[in-house]
Amino acid sequence: MPFRFFTITLLIFIYSSAAGQDTKPVVKKFRQSKQVSERYHVLKSNKSIRHGDYVSYFPLQKEQYKSVKKVADSLEHFVKQRGIYQYGKKHGAWVEFSSPGILHSKGEYDQGKQTGVWITSRENGEVMERYDHTSRQKLVPEIRIRVKYPPKARTAGIQGEVLIQYRLQADCSVSDLQVVQSLSAECDREATQKLLKYYRYLKTYGPAQGCEAKTDTFKVSFKLE
Repeated sequence: MPFRFFTITLLIFIYSSAAGQDTKPVVKKFRQSKQVSERYHVLKSNKSIRHGDYVSYFPLQKEQYKSVKKVADSLEHFVKQRGIYQYGKKHGAWVEFSSPGILHSKGEYDQGKQTGVWITSRENGEVMERYDHTSRQKLVPEIRIRVKYPPKARTAGIQGEVLIQYRLQADCSVSDLQVVQSLSAECDREATQKLLKYYRYLKTYGPAQGCEAKTDTFKVSFKLE
């Protein structure tokens, strides 16, 4: 709770500081379009210095934009970047999307420099890479691999769990895979591929010593909705 209070207080201070400056709003549009591309503020004393809230948007097709502009705040669904500038430098929380609604990265700036833990989406969102810019080291990523239900197993109404025993090395490589609880050939294959993909991601995006050498069991559940 104390940390949350500090975070809110800091954000209020940043916004208040920006709001108290003598600034001028700037609205830019895409070339040959009425759609807004960017909104931000600059200092009246020096219009080359951005100061205050910043937001940019993805370009929309003409017909799509006609439909969108009829609804208030509808452009919020097409934000590309959002953050704060403080005297020309990025400061505080920033977020960027790779496409509408799909996160690319988020984290905080301190006077133009990335600080703390930044999260970057990789592998179509299956991996959330985490990097601590303060300590300059990779952290263990968040990995969420989507299980593809084999059509043959779904049609047959097959559901349950697949258990795979394997040997894990310190470099996150995997060997000696053995299905100790089978469900079907298709489900076993999907579970094995998920296991291999998981550790490939961990080896690629995780810290150098992200794994512990051991024999372990990997479980994948298949459940019909």
